[in-house]
Amino acid sequence: MSARCLTAVTVAALLCAASWHVTRAQSRPFTPQVDEFVDVYLKHGGDKLTTWVQGQVAPPPDRTLRAFKALAGLTVELVAAEPVIRQPVDLHFDDRGRLWVVQYLQYPFPAGLTITAYDQYLRARYDRVPAPPPNHVRGADKITVLEDKDGDGSFESHQDVITGLNITTSVLTGHGGVWVMNPPYLLFYRDTTGDGLPDGEPEVRLSGFGLEDTHSLANSLTWKTSVLNQFQQSHDVSNLFVVDGSSHVSASCQNPTWTIMALAWRSCDHLVSEFRKGNL
Repeated sequence: MSARCLTAVTVAALLCAASWHVTRAQSRPFTPQVDEFVDVYLKHGGDKLTTWVQGQVAPPPDRTLRAFKALAGLTVELVAAEPVIRQPVDLHFDDRGRLWVVQYLQYPFPAGLTITAYDQYLRARYDRVPAPPPNHVRGADKITVLEDKDGDGSFESHQDVITGLNITTSVLTGHGGVWVMNPPYLLFYRDTTGDGLPDGEPEVRLSGFGLEDTHSLANSLTWKTSVLNQFQQSHDVSNLFVVDGSSHVSASCQNPTWTIMALAWRSCDHLVSEFRKGNL
């Protein structure tokens, strides 16, 4: 190959490389550190987390308990510890005094989904929408119920009442069963036996919750402590509907247009239905 041809090939290769870097920078506007993070996660997924935490040993529960320095008049007691409870993300006491715990073991990557890209806010895009239980890809998340059966103040009994969940953030009991936030779905497990525990497969009561960022999903289910219900209707003023971004849990001013339109549509449908029934 002549020197002229070799020079031409070299220049062409450099131009291609420069063009690739420019295109990559335009499509992924991250800092070099974040860009490396994205590369690692797109390639390795959750397996990389295992490598990062190897060699780390958590102290035993009793030593951790002794390390707490409570304010005067307060005490700290050990309720549950590993291996019974790991990565708890939500706690709920039911009317029988039992403690419900969501174990967020599948975090941070949903089972059965492939991340195809991240946007500039590190929100993931997936290859599909996951199916709801029971026809879903089973994940590692589970809900455990702890109970103090002998009344001595210690939760000596535990039972995994729902398993195989996939990115679950909250649990709440009441109104005939167990409610589970498993984005993109709000699930309802009926209690048909009256023992306060779920029986059978769940029903999907709502869908469409975001799954793009498993750090900040819909969470913290509770009864009527929020200002609005799922239709953005005030609990205390039935003819008040809030259909702008102020009803969002967070980031109400960040790219909310389609979400606002969808929620406003749902609110209007509910408003018309309630007006026809004479409830408004």
